[in-house]
Amino acid sequence: MPAMKSAAFLKTVDIVKKYGSRTILGGISMCVSEGDVIVLLGANGTGKTTFLDILSGHITSDSGTVNFRNGTQWAAKSAIRGPLGLIAQWELPLAIARFGVRRIWQDSHLFPTLRLWENVAVAYPHQTGESIWRLALHPLRAYRNERTARENSYRVLHEMELDGRCNDFGDELSLGQEKRLAVRRTMEGGGRILLLDEPMAGLDSTGRELILDIIRKFLASKRTAVVVTEHPSSVDSLLSIATKVLQLEQGSLRQLDDVQQIEANNKEILARYINPQVLASFEHEDVPLPGGATLVKLRLPGVTDRRVALSVHNLTVFRGSKCVLGTVCSNGALRGLSFEIAFGEVAILVGPNGWGKTTLLEALSGLLPIRTGSVTLADFSLGKQAPWMRKRKGLRLLRARNFLFESLTAEETLKLLGQARDPRCNLLPKTTFRHFSGGERRRLGLMTIVRKQDTVTLVDEPFSGLDNSGVTEAWDILGPRSDSATLLTLAYGSKGGTG
Repeated sequence: MPAMKSAAFLKTVDIVKKYGSRTILGGISMCVSEGDVIVLLGANGTGKTTFLDILSGHITSDSGTVNFRNGTQWAAKSAIRGPLGLIAQWELPLAIARFGVRRIWQDSHLFPTLRLWENVAVAYPHQTGESIWRLALHPLRAYRNERTARENSYRVLHEMELDGRCNDFGDELSLGQEKRLAVRRTMEGGGRILLLDEPMAGLDSTGRELILDIIRKFLASKRTAVVVTEHPSSVDSLLSIATKVLQLEQGSLRQLDDVQQIEANNKEILARYINPQVLASFEHEDVPLPGGATLVKLRLPGVTDRRVALSVHNLTVFRGSKCVLGTVCSNGALRGLSFEIAFGEVAILVGPNGWGKTTLLEALSGLLPIRTGSVTLADFSLGKQAPWMRKRKGLRLLRARNFLFESLTAEETLKLLGQARDPRCNLLPKTTFRHFSGGERRRLGLMTIVRKQDTVTLVDEPFSGLDNSGVTEAWDILGPRSDSATLLTLAYGSKGGTG
Protein backbone atom coordinates (compact mmCIF):
# COMPACT_ATOMS: atom_id res chain seq x y z
CA MET A 1 0.00 0.00 0.00
CA PRO A 2 1.16 3.59 -0.55
CA ALA A 3 2.77 5.36 2.34
CA MET A 4 0.66 7.45 4.67
CA LYS A 5 0.87 11.23 4.45
CA SER A 6 0.46 13.95 7.11
CA ALA A 7 -1.62 17.10 7.63
CA ALA A 8 -5.00 16.03 8.99
CA PHE A 9 -8.03 17.18 7.00
CA LEU A 10 -10.67 15.67 9.25
CA LYS A 11 -10.71 13.93 12.61
CA THR A 12 -13.46 12.14 14.54
CA VAL A 13 -13.33 11.49 18.27
CA ASP A 14 -15.49 8.85 20.01
CA ILE A 15 -18.47 8.99 17.64
CA VAL A 16 -21.46 7.09 19.06
CA LYS A 17 -24.74 6.49 17.24
CA LYS A 18 -27.69 4.39 18.36
CA TYR A 19 -31.05 3.55 16.83
CA GLY A 20 -33.28 2.61 19.73
CA SER A 21 -31.44 0.02 21.79
CA ARG A 22 -29.18 -0.91 18.89
CA THR A 23 -25.67 0.60 18.97
CA ILE A 24 -24.45 1.18 15.41
CA LEU A 25 -21.26 3.10 16.19
CA GLY A 26 -19.72 2.56 19.60
CA GLY A 27 -17.03 5.25 19.89
CA ILE A 28 -15.36 5.64 16.47
CA SER A 29 -12.17 7.69 16.22
CA MET A 30 -10.48 8.24 12.86
CA CYS A 31 -8.09 10.69 11.25
CA VAL A 32 -8.16 11.54 7.53
CA SER A 33 -4.90 13.06 6.34
CA GLU A 34 -3.84 14.69 3.12
CA GLY A 35 -3.27 12.04 0.44
CA ASP A 36 -5.16 9.31 2.31
CA VAL A 37 -7.34 6.69 0.64
CA ILE A 38 -9.14 5.06 3.58
CA VAL A 39 -11.15 1.95 2.74
CA LEU A 40 -13.84 1.20 5.32
CA LEU A 41 -15.02 -2.42 5.24
CA GLY A 42 -17.93 -4.05 7.02
CA ALA A 43 -20.87 -6.39 6.59
CA ASN A 44 -24.40 -5.12 5.95
CA GLY A 45 -25.77 -3.07 8.83
CA THR A 46 -22.43 -2.44 10.59
CA GLY A 47 -22.75 1.35 10.24
CA LYS A 48 -20.61 2.28 7.22
CA THR A 49 -23.28 4.47 5.64
CA THR A 50 -24.28 5.91 9.04
CA PHE A 51 -20.66 6.98 9.61
CA LEU A 52 -20.54 8.79 6.27
CA ASP A 53 -23.91 10.40 7.07
CA ILE A 54 -22.35 11.86 10.23
CA LEU A 55 -19.19 13.03 8.43
CA SER A 56 -21.27 14.77 5.77
CA GLY A 57 -23.65 16.35 8.32
CA HIS A 58 -26.83 14.59 7.23
CA ILE A 59 -27.37 13.09 10.68
CA THR A 60 -25.90 13.88 14.10
CA SER A 61 -24.20 11.46 16.44
CA ASP A 62 -25.38 10.79 19.99
CA SER A 63 -21.96 11.72 21.34
CA GLY A 64 -18.47 12.51 20.09
CA THR A 65 -17.00 15.29 17.96
CA VAL A 66 -15.98 15.88 14.36
CA ASN A 67 -13.19 18.36 13.60
CA PHE A 68 -12.22 19.95 10.28
CA ARG A 69 -8.89 21.55 9.45
CA ASN A 70 -10.45 25.02 9.09
CA GLY A 71 -11.47 25.01 12.74
CA THR A 72 -15.06 23.84 12.37
CA GLN A 73 -16.12 21.46 15.12
CA TRP A 74 -19.41 19.98 16.15
CA ALA A 75 -20.45 17.68 18.93
CA ALA A 76 -23.67 15.78 19.44
CA LYS A 77 -26.66 17.81 20.65
CA SER A 78 -24.64 21.05 20.91
CA ALA A 79 -24.01 24.16 18.85
CA ILE A 80 -21.96 23.72 15.70
CA ARG A 81 -19.14 26.21 15.60
CA GLY A 82 -17.45 27.19 12.35
CA PRO A 83 -14.66 29.70 11.64
CA LEU A 84 -17.27 32.46 11.14
CA GLY A 85 -19.53 31.61 14.08
CA LEU A 86 -22.39 29.23 14.83
CA ILE A 87 -23.93 27.07 12.08
CA ALA A 88 -27.55 25.97 12.20
CA GLN A 89 -28.14 22.20 12.08
CA TRP A 90 -30.13 22.43 8.84
CA GLU A 91 -27.20 24.28 7.21
CA LEU A 92 -24.63 21.68 8.19
CA PRO A 93 -24.55 19.49 5.02
CA LEU A 94 -24.24 22.60 2.82
CA ALA A 95 -21.60 24.13 5.10
CA ILE A 96 -19.56 20.91 5.09
CA ALA A 97 -19.79 20.76 1.29
CA ARG A 98 -18.45 24.32 1.15
CA PHE A 99 -15.54 23.23 3.34
CA GLY A 100 -14.60 20.84 0.52
CA VAL A 101 -16.21 17.56 1.63
CA ARG A 102 -18.16 15.86 -1.18
CA ARG A 103 -20.46 12.87 -0.67
CA ILE A 104 -21.40 10.11 -3.11
CA TRP A 105 -24.41 7.99 -2.10
CA GLN A 106 -25.04 4.33 -2.85
CA ASP A 107 -27.73 5.53 -5.24
CA SER A 108 -26.26 7.84 -7.86
CA HIS A 109 -28.67 10.71 -7.07
CA LEU A 110 -28.63 11.91 -10.65
CA PHE A 111 -31.56 14.14 -11.57
CA PRO A 112 -33.73 11.90 -13.79
CA THR A 113 -35.44 14.77 -15.63
CA LEU A 114 -32.25 16.76 -16.32
CA ARG A 115 -30.06 16.08 -19.33
CA LEU A 116 -26.63 14.58 -18.73
CA TRP A 117 -24.78 17.82 -19.34
CA GLU A 118 -27.13 19.56 -16.89
CA ASN A 119 -26.47 16.86 -14.27
CA VAL A 120 -22.77 17.71 -14.50
CA ALA A 121 -23.28 21.48 -14.70
CA VAL A 122 -25.10 21.68 -11.35
CA ALA A 123 -21.88 20.62 -9.60
CA TYR A 124 -19.98 23.80 -10.47
CA PRO A 125 -20.11 26.13 -7.43
CA HIS A 126 -20.68 29.87 -7.21
CA GLN A 127 -22.81 30.22 -10.34
CA THR A 128 -24.56 33.57 -10.70
CA GLY A 129 -27.87 31.90 -11.49
CA GLU A 130 -27.98 30.30 -8.03
CA SER A 131 -29.32 33.60 -6.65
CA ILE A 132 -32.40 35.25 -8.12
CA TRP A 133 -31.03 38.65 -7.07
CA ARG A 134 -27.65 38.17 -8.74
CA LEU A 135 -29.42 36.78 -11.79
CA ALA A 136 -31.57 39.92 -12.00
CA LEU A 137 -28.62 42.28 -11.48
CA HIS A 138 -26.08 40.44 -13.63
CA PRO A 139 -27.90 38.55 -16.42
CA LEU A 140 -24.91 38.69 -18.78
CA ARG A 141 -22.63 37.19 -16.13
CA ALA A 142 -25.20 34.41 -15.52
CA TYR A 143 -25.30 33.69 -19.26
CA ARG A 144 -21.50 33.43 -19.39
CA ASN A 145 -21.47 31.18 -16.32
CA GLU A 146 -23.99 28.82 -17.89
CA ARG A 147 -22.12 28.74 -21.18
CA THR A 148 -18.87 27.90 -19.38
CA ALA A 149 -20.62 25.23 -17.29
CA ARG A 150 -22.12 23.69 -20.45
CA GLU A 151 -18.72 23.62 -22.20
CA ASN A 152 -17.07 22.03 -19.16
CA SER A 153 -19.90 19.50 -18.88
CA TYR A 154 -19.48 18.50 -22.53
CA ARG A 155 -15.75 18.07 -21.90
CA VAL A 156 -16.43 15.75 -18.94
CA LEU A 157 -18.92 13.67 -20.93
CA HIS A 158 -16.44 13.44 -23.81
CA GLU A 159 -13.78 12.12 -21.41
CA MET A 160 -16.28 9.52 -20.22
CA GLU A 161 -17.13 8.54 -23.82
CA LEU A 162 -20.68 9.81 -23.34
CA ASP A 163 -20.35 12.81 -25.66
CA GLY A 164 -22.96 11.39 -28.01
CA ARG A 165 -25.49 11.31 -25.17
CA CYS A 166 -25.16 14.83 -23.72
CA ASN A 167 -28.87 15.49 -24.22
CA ASP A 168 -30.05 12.14 -22.84
CA PHE A 169 -31.83 12.29 -19.49
CA GLY A 170 -30.39 11.15 -16.18
CA ASP A 171 -32.61 8.06 -15.99
CA GLU A 172 -31.41 6.73 -19.35
CA LEU A 173 -28.02 5.49 -18.13
CA SER A 174 -27.07 2.03 -16.96
CA LEU A 175 -26.12 1.48 -13.31
CA GLY A 176 -22.40 1.53 -14.12
CA GLN A 177 -22.66 4.70 -16.18
CA GLU A 178 -24.69 6.39 -13.43
CA LYS A 179 -22.07 5.60 -10.79
CA ARG A 180 -19.18 6.79 -12.97
CA LEU A 181 -20.97 10.01 -13.78
CA ALA A 182 -21.89 10.62 -10.12
CA VAL A 183 -18.26 10.28 -9.01
CA ARG A 184 -16.95 12.36 -11.91
CA ARG A 185 -19.57 15.06 -11.28
CA THR A 186 -18.53 15.32 -7.64
CA MET A 187 -14.91 15.91 -8.67
CA GLU A 188 -16.04 18.87 -10.79
CA GLY A 189 -17.39 20.51 -7.63
CA GLY A 190 -13.86 21.18 -6.41
CA GLY A 191 -13.90 19.07 -3.24
CA ARG A 192 -10.88 18.18 -1.14
CA ILE A 193 -12.32 15.08 0.55
CA LEU A 194 -14.48 12.53 -1.27
CA LEU A 195 -16.81 10.30 0.77
CA LEU A 196 -17.78 7.38 -1.48
CA ASP A 197 -20.43 4.90 -0.32
CA GLU A 198 -19.91 1.49 -2.01
CA PRO A 199 -19.08 2.91 -5.47
CA MET A 200 -18.16 -0.56 -6.79
CA ALA A 201 -21.43 -2.30 -5.88
CA GLY A 202 -23.14 -3.83 -8.90
CA LEU A 203 -20.28 -3.01 -11.30
CA ASP A 204 -18.43 -5.37 -13.59
CA SER A 205 -14.62 -5.50 -13.65
CA THR A 206 -14.43 -2.87 -16.39
CA GLY A 207 -16.73 -0.55 -14.46
CA ARG A 208 -14.65 -0.95 -11.31
CA GLU A 209 -11.47 -0.08 -13.15
CA LEU A 210 -13.11 3.03 -14.61
CA ILE A 211 -14.13 4.15 -11.12
CA LEU A 212 -10.54 3.58 -9.94
CA ASP A 213 -9.24 5.72 -12.81
CA ILE A 214 -11.55 8.56 -11.74
CA ILE A 215 -10.34 8.29 -8.12
CA ARG A 216 -6.69 8.26 -9.24
CA LYS A 217 -7.31 11.40 -11.27
CA PHE A 218 -8.79 13.09 -8.20
CA LEU A 219 -5.81 12.05 -6.06
CA ALA A 220 -3.38 13.36 -8.68
CA SER A 221 -4.39 16.90 -7.66
CA LYS A 222 -2.73 18.18 -4.52
CA ARG A 223 -4.23 18.25 -1.01
CA THR A 224 -6.97 15.67 -1.49
CA ALA A 225 -8.18 12.58 0.37
CA VAL A 226 -10.77 9.82 -0.10
CA VAL A 227 -12.85 7.80 2.37
CA VAL A 228 -14.61 4.92 0.67
CA THR A 229 -16.90 2.29 2.17
CA GLU A 230 -16.95 -0.96 0.29
CA HIS A 231 -18.24 -4.46 0.46
CA PRO A 232 -15.56 -7.13 0.99
CA SER A 233 -16.46 -8.74 -2.34
CA SER A 234 -15.23 -5.60 -4.11
CA VAL A 235 -12.28 -4.65 -1.90
CA ASP A 236 -9.61 -6.27 -4.10
CA SER A 237 -9.94 -3.55 -6.71
CA LEU A 238 -9.29 -0.84 -4.09
CA LEU A 239 -6.19 -2.31 -2.44
CA SER A 240 -3.87 -0.89 -5.10
CA ILE A 241 -4.69 2.70 -4.07
CA ALA A 242 -5.57 2.28 -0.37
CA THR A 243 -3.33 3.86 2.26
CA LYS A 244 -5.33 2.40 5.14
CA VAL A 245 -7.95 -0.36 5.38
CA LEU A 246 -10.30 -0.32 8.39
CA GLN A 247 -12.79 -2.96 9.47
CA LEU A 248 -16.05 -1.83 11.11
CA GLU A 249 -17.70 -4.56 13.16
CA GLN A 250 -19.91 -4.58 16.27
CA GLY A 251 -19.67 -0.79 16.55
CA SER A 252 -15.87 -0.61 16.70
CA LEU A 253 -13.12 0.11 14.21
CA ARG A 254 -9.87 -1.77 13.74
CA GLN A 255 -7.10 -1.42 11.21
CA LEU A 256 -6.07 -4.25 8.88
CA ASP A 257 -2.34 -3.94 8.42
CA ASP A 258 -1.57 -5.82 5.22
CA VAL A 259 -3.08 -7.43 2.16
CA GLN A 260 -2.68 -10.96 3.55
CA GLN A 261 -4.62 -10.01 6.68
CA ILE A 262 -7.35 -8.42 4.59
CA GLU A 263 -7.67 -11.46 2.36
CA ALA A 264 -7.75 -13.81 5.37
CA ASN A 265 -10.31 -11.63 7.14
CA ASN A 266 -12.67 -11.62 4.15
CA LYS A 267 -12.10 -15.16 2.87
CA GLU A 268 -15.44 -16.53 4.03
CA ILE A 269 -17.57 -13.51 3.04
CA LEU A 270 -16.10 -13.31 -0.45
CA ALA A 271 -18.89 -15.67 -1.47
CA ARG A 272 -19.48 -16.37 -5.12
CA TYR A 273 -23.01 -15.51 -6.09
CA ILE A 274 -23.25 -18.52 -8.37
CA ASN A 275 -20.65 -20.93 -7.06
CA PRO A 276 -20.08 -24.59 -7.93
CA GLN A 277 -22.02 -25.72 -4.84
CA VAL A 278 -25.08 -23.76 -5.96
CA LEU A 279 -24.78 -25.05 -9.50
CA ALA A 280 -24.40 -28.63 -8.28
CA SER A 281 -27.82 -28.49 -6.60
CA PHE A 282 -29.60 -27.51 -9.84
CA GLU A 283 -29.72 -28.53 -13.44
CA HIS A 284 -28.36 -25.63 -15.46
CA GLU A 285 -28.07 -24.47 -19.05
CA ASP A 286 -26.07 -21.55 -20.51
CA VAL A 287 -27.78 -19.70 -23.37
CA PRO A 288 -25.54 -17.19 -25.23
CA LEU A 289 -27.15 -13.84 -26.07
CA PRO A 290 -26.02 -11.03 -28.40
CA GLY A 291 -23.51 -8.49 -27.08
CA GLY A 292 -21.53 -10.92 -24.94
CA ALA A 293 -24.29 -11.68 -22.43
CA THR A 294 -25.33 -15.12 -21.18
CA LEU A 295 -28.63 -16.39 -19.84
CA VAL A 296 -27.88 -19.01 -17.16
CA LYS A 297 -30.98 -21.16 -16.51
CA LEU A 298 -31.20 -23.02 -13.21
CA ARG A 299 -33.97 -25.55 -12.59
CA LEU A 300 -34.86 -28.12 -9.97
CA PRO A 301 -33.65 -31.65 -10.80
CA GLY A 302 -36.25 -34.00 -12.19
CA VAL A 303 -38.83 -31.36 -13.11
CA THR A 304 -40.60 -32.51 -16.27
CA ASP A 305 -43.09 -29.65 -16.59
CA ARG A 306 -41.49 -27.37 -19.19
CA ARG A 307 -44.39 -25.01 -19.79
CA VAL A 308 -43.18 -21.56 -20.82
CA ALA A 309 -43.69 -18.90 -18.14
CA LEU A 310 -42.15 -15.98 -20.05
CA SER A 311 -41.53 -15.74 -23.79
CA VAL A 312 -39.68 -12.82 -25.40
CA HIS A 313 -39.59 -12.69 -29.20
CA ASN A 314 -37.67 -10.24 -31.41
CA LEU A 315 -37.69 -7.53 -28.72
CA THR A 316 -36.12 -4.13 -29.48
CA VAL A 317 -36.13 -1.16 -27.10
CA PHE A 318 -34.92 2.38 -27.71
CA ARG A 319 -33.95 5.12 -25.29
CA GLY A 320 -34.33 8.27 -27.31
CA SER A 321 -32.66 7.64 -30.66
CA LYS A 322 -30.37 4.92 -29.30
CA CYS A 323 -31.21 1.25 -29.77
CA VAL A 324 -30.41 -0.26 -26.35
CA LEU A 325 -31.84 -3.76 -26.87
CA GLY A 326 -31.49 -5.35 -30.27
CA THR A 327 -29.48 -4.16 -33.27
CA VAL A 328 -30.11 -1.99 -36.30
CA CYS A 329 -28.99 -3.78 -39.47
CA SER A 330 -27.22 -2.01 -42.32
CA ASN A 331 -30.46 -1.94 -44.32
CA GLY A 332 -32.30 -0.29 -41.40
CA ALA A 333 -34.14 -3.44 -40.30
CA LEU A 334 -34.31 -4.22 -36.57
CA ARG A 335 -33.08 -7.51 -35.16
CA GLY A 336 -34.43 -8.14 -31.66
CA LEU A 337 -33.74 -10.25 -28.58
CA SER A 338 -35.49 -13.62 -28.12
CA PHE A 339 -35.51 -16.11 -25.24
CA GLU A 340 -37.85 -18.22 -23.09
CA ILE A 341 -38.03 -19.10 -19.38
CA ALA A 342 -40.01 -22.10 -18.17
CA PHE A 343 -41.88 -22.67 -14.94
CA GLY A 344 -39.51 -23.96 -12.27
CA GLU A 345 -36.53 -22.03 -13.67
CA VAL A 346 -34.40 -19.16 -12.38
CA ALA A 347 -32.81 -17.42 -15.35
CA ILE A 348 -29.78 -15.27 -14.56
CA LEU A 349 -28.91 -12.66 -17.18
CA VAL A 350 -25.17 -12.02 -16.90
CA GLY A 351 -23.72 -9.17 -18.92
CA PRO A 352 -21.50 -6.09 -18.72
CA ASN A 353 -22.72 -2.75 -17.41
CA GLY A 354 -24.42 -0.89 -20.25
CA TRP A 355 -25.62 -4.05 -22.03
CA GLY A 356 -29.26 -3.17 -21.34
CA LYS A 357 -30.16 -5.52 -18.48
CA THR A 358 -32.12 -2.89 -16.53
CA THR A 359 -33.70 -1.67 -19.76
CA LEU A 360 -34.90 -5.21 -20.49
CA LEU A 361 -36.57 -5.61 -17.08
CA GLU A 362 -38.22 -2.19 -17.33
CA ALA A 363 -39.52 -2.99 -20.82
CA LEU A 364 -40.88 -6.39 -19.71
CA SER A 365 -42.70 -4.74 -16.79
CA GLY A 366 -44.19 -2.02 -18.99
CA LEU A 367 -42.15 0.91 -17.65
CA LEU A 368 -40.52 1.40 -21.07
CA PRO A 369 -42.19 1.07 -24.47
CA ILE A 370 -40.93 -1.61 -26.85
CA ARG A 371 -40.25 -0.73 -30.47
CA THR A 372 -40.76 -4.18 -31.97
CA GLY A 373 -41.41 -7.71 -30.74
CA SER A 374 -43.74 -9.41 -28.31
CA VAL A 375 -43.80 -10.51 -24.66
CA THR A 376 -45.98 -13.41 -23.48
CA LEU A 377 -46.64 -14.23 -19.83
CA ALA A 378 -47.71 -17.88 -19.62
CA ASP A 379 -50.42 -17.92 -22.32
CA PHE A 380 -51.25 -14.21 -22.07
CA SER A 381 -49.83 -11.70 -24.59
CA LEU A 382 -48.87 -8.54 -22.70
CA GLY A 383 -48.98 -6.33 -25.78
CA LYS A 384 -49.20 -2.70 -24.59
CA GLN A 385 -50.56 -3.55 -21.15
CA ALA A 386 -49.85 -0.93 -18.46
CA PRO A 387 -47.45 -1.87 -15.61
CA TRP A 388 -50.25 -2.32 -13.07
CA MET A 389 -52.12 -4.66 -15.43
CA ARG A 390 -48.97 -6.76 -15.86
CA LYS A 391 -48.67 -6.89 -12.09
CA ARG A 392 -52.23 -8.21 -11.85
CA LYS A 393 -51.39 -10.90 -14.39
CA GLY A 394 -48.53 -12.10 -12.17
CA LEU A 395 -45.46 -10.16 -13.35
CA ARG A 396 -43.50 -8.45 -10.55
CA LEU A 397 -40.40 -6.24 -10.75
CA LEU A 398 -37.91 -5.40 -7.98
CA ARG A 399 -35.69 -2.59 -9.23
CA ALA A 400 -32.06 -2.10 -8.27
CA ARG A 401 -32.82 1.28 -6.66
CA ASN A 402 -35.72 3.54 -5.69
CA PHE A 403 -37.95 0.56 -4.88
CA LEU A 404 -39.38 1.36 -1.41
CA PHE A 405 -40.82 4.31 0.50
CA GLU A 406 -38.12 6.17 2.46
CA SER A 407 -40.40 7.22 5.34
CA LEU A 408 -41.96 3.79 6.05
CA THR A 409 -40.61 1.31 8.57
CA ALA A 410 -39.88 -2.31 7.69
CA GLU A 411 -43.07 -3.34 9.53
CA GLU A 412 -45.18 -0.75 7.68
CA THR A 413 -43.72 -1.74 4.31
CA LEU A 414 -44.60 -5.40 4.74
CA LYS A 415 -48.02 -4.52 6.13
CA LEU A 416 -48.71 -2.32 3.09
CA LEU A 417 -48.00 -5.35 0.88
CA GLY A 418 -50.15 -7.63 3.00
CA GLN A 419 -47.21 -9.77 4.07
CA ALA A 420 -46.19 -11.14 7.45
CA ARG A 421 -42.70 -10.38 8.68
CA ASP A 422 -40.40 -13.14 7.48
CA PRO A 423 -38.17 -14.60 10.26
CA ARG A 424 -35.26 -14.48 7.80
CA CYS A 425 -35.62 -10.67 7.67
CA ASN A 426 -33.26 -9.75 10.53
CA LEU A 427 -34.19 -6.05 10.54
CA LEU A 428 -35.51 -3.72 13.20
CA PRO A 429 -39.26 -3.52 12.44
CA LYS A 430 -39.65 0.07 13.70
CA THR A 431 -36.68 1.49 11.77
CA THR A 432 -37.49 3.57 8.68
CA PHE A 433 -36.13 2.62 5.27
CA ARG A 434 -33.96 5.74 5.05
CA HIS A 435 -31.93 4.57 8.07
CA PHE A 436 -31.13 1.15 6.61
CA SER A 437 -27.77 0.37 5.08
CA GLY A 438 -27.58 -0.58 1.42
CA GLY A 439 -27.55 -4.28 2.24
CA GLU A 440 -30.47 -3.97 4.66
CA ARG A 441 -32.46 -2.11 2.01
CA ARG A 442 -31.83 -4.91 -0.45
CA ARG A 443 -32.86 -7.53 2.11
CA LEU A 444 -36.14 -5.74 2.84
CA GLY A 445 -36.74 -5.35 -0.89
CA LEU A 446 -36.32 -9.08 -1.39
CA MET A 447 -38.81 -9.73 1.42
CA THR A 448 -41.44 -7.79 -0.54
CA ILE A 449 -41.39 -10.23 -3.46
CA VAL A 450 -42.15 -13.36 -1.45
CA ARG A 451 -45.60 -13.94 -2.96
CA LYS A 452 -46.65 -17.36 -4.21
CA GLN A 453 -49.21 -16.12 -6.75
CA ASP A 454 -46.68 -14.35 -9.00
CA THR A 455 -46.01 -16.12 -12.28
CA VAL A 456 -42.73 -14.37 -13.11
CA THR A 457 -40.54 -12.25 -10.83
CA LEU A 458 -37.97 -9.83 -12.31
CA VAL A 459 -35.12 -8.78 -9.99
CA ASP A 460 -32.43 -6.27 -10.97
CA GLU A 461 -29.00 -6.87 -9.35
CA PRO A 462 -30.39 -8.74 -6.29
CA PHE A 463 -26.98 -9.38 -4.72
CA SER A 464 -25.65 -5.83 -4.95
CA GLY A 465 -24.47 -4.68 -1.51
CA LEU A 466 -25.18 -8.00 0.22
CA ASP A 467 -22.71 -9.82 2.45
CA ASN A 468 -22.39 -13.61 2.61
CA SER A 469 -25.41 -14.18 4.86
CA GLY A 470 -27.46 -11.79 2.72
CA VAL A 471 -26.60 -13.72 -0.43
CA THR A 472 -27.69 -16.94 1.27
CA GLU A 473 -31.01 -15.35 2.28
CA ALA A 474 -31.46 -14.06 -1.27
CA TRP A 475 -30.98 -17.54 -2.73
CA ASP A 476 -33.55 -18.90 -0.27
CA ILE A 477 -36.05 -16.39 -1.65
CA LEU A 478 -35.07 -16.50 -5.33
CA GLY A 479 -34.42 -20.23 -5.70
CA PRO A 480 -36.47 -22.21 -8.27
CA ARG A 481 -40.11 -23.02 -7.50
CA SER A 482 -42.21 -25.33 -9.64
CA ASP A 483 -45.15 -22.92 -9.90
CA SER A 484 -43.25 -19.79 -11.03
CA ALA A 485 -40.17 -18.45 -12.82
CA THR A 486 -37.60 -15.78 -11.98
CA LEU A 487 -35.39 -13.58 -14.16
CA LEU A 488 -32.58 -11.74 -12.39
CA THR A 489 -29.60 -9.75 -13.62
CA LEU A 490 -25.94 -9.75 -12.67
CA ALA A 491 -22.99 -7.76 -13.98
CA TYR A 492 -19.72 -9.37 -14.97
CA GLY A 493 -17.60 -9.69 -11.88
CA SER A 494 -20.64 -10.77 -9.86
CA LYS A 495 -21.14 -14.00 -11.70
CA GLY A 496 -18.72 -15.99 -9.63
CA GLY A 497 -18.46 -19.71 -10.08
CA THR A 498 -20.00 -19.93 -13.51
CA GLY A 499 -16.82 -18.53 -14.98
